[in-house]
Amino acid sequence: MWPKDAKDVTFTITQYDHSTVLFCESRLERSSVPLPFNHYEVSYENDGDPAVIRKEVDDDVFLGTLLAEHNIDCGEEEVELRPYEIDYYSGPQKTILEFAQENDIELTSRVGSSFRSIDGIEFLDEFVGDPEERCHLSVDGMHMMIDGVDEVFTKELVTDTCTYYHGVDCAIAITKNEQGGSEVFEHSDWAAEAVLSGEFEQIWERSQKQNIHFIGDLTREHLPEFAKDYDWQIKRHSAYDLIYQDVEIYGIRAIFTEESVSRNTVPKSLHFYEVGQECDHPDNLSKIAREVHINFKGTLITERPLDLGKDNAIFFEPSEISPHSDRAINLPTFAKEVGIAKPPKDHER
Repeated sequence: MWPKDAKDVTFTITQYDHSTVLFCESRLERSSVPLPFNHYEVSYENDGDPAVIRKEVDDDVFLGTLLAEHNIDCGEEEVELRPYEIDYYSGPQKTILEFAQENDIELTSRVGSSFRSIDGIEFLDEFVGDPEERCHLSVDGMHMMIDGVDEVFTKELVTDTCTYYHGVDCAIAITKNEQGGSEVFEHSDWAAEAVLSGEFEQIWERSQKQNIHFIGDLTREHLPEFAKDYDWQIKRHSAYDLIYQDVEIYGIRAIFTEESVSRNTVPKSLHFYEVGQECDHPDNLSKIAREVHINFKGTLITERPLDLGKDNAIFFEPSEISPHSDRAINLPTFAKEVGIAKPPKDHER
């Protein structure tokens, strides 16, 4: 059954679910159906199975095509029709252009749309960004999909540089490249663990557990932009207000907390580092660095400096940080035990 161009077909104007719809017995080329109409297909009753409306029906049960200005809720796949629920043949006959003119409907060409559809939302054929990312925007630009992923991502945040979409457990960011085109630079399977449950811009802030989840170095360069736009303030504690775990790493005494510590409150005689989970590392190792923006896990204060090497980071297994004792300890006690007296304030960082 060869699909026809919607502009060349005469429709029956009828009703479904208290709304006006257009019906024809022909299968239509989806890209020829202009916006704002949505495209559905109808099956006929077959061996006791009821007629249904769905995005596409098999040729052997195809009854016709239904066009509606509104989205028809097909549930997970289809909606069943009661007998004679739609009068397919007795209504007025009009082309889609005639119907649009009579009802003051502005038609827009659906160039590039395709069979890509999730939950009644149609997506453009063209890829956004690198085709290898397999991302497509919806016709109205409010949603995004990834080929092979049965999930809709909804636009949540727009800044001067980025547009963010997120779904149940994945976030996608689009930015403009130097040529003026779009570039998808991040999508993260860990986004559900990030701060997506509240205001979306809070993804750039550390939660009460001090966790933030990004993927890839390309995200890091955009942090200053969001710090400026959204007054990005990390909740940091004075080093003297916390209780720490008494630990060792590579034979060096240290104290560790899962909280974020203000480095300015740590005596210069001690050495300040942050710990994070390095999701891009092939062995999924943790990381110690001067500062961690990605997947923050805690703060480490050591008696002697650590050799961060040319990468300015140490990649390690969590088991390499071992208990020195099983007691909780505060900063003054640790400093005293490693032979460092608490300096005056002006000797702190």
